[in-house]
Amino acid sequence: MVREALVKAIAPLRGVTVLVAENNGESFVQAVQQHKPEVMIVDVSHPAGAGLDVARRAKAVHNRGKVVALVDEESDSALVNSYEVGA
Repeated sequence: MVREALVKAIAPLRGVTVLVAENNGESFVQAVQQHKPEVMIVDVSHPAGAGLDVARRAKAVHNRGKVVALVDEESDSALVNSYEVGA
């Protein structure tokens, strides 16, 4: 829900390309590599660390991009894990 609201708010901005990682992290990482976005919004709450892995891989292919991590829980570990991948 938050991700959709962010996309809706950002999409109309001139000069902004919105890349959305639905359920396929690999296609998102490929799109990041191709488009080199300034900001990447990644839901790191996916089970088994999949969201964190996507964020880590996206930073690996485009280190200059900034990652905004969406986290659906309030825990120190979620924040620390997001920080460790560069969010």
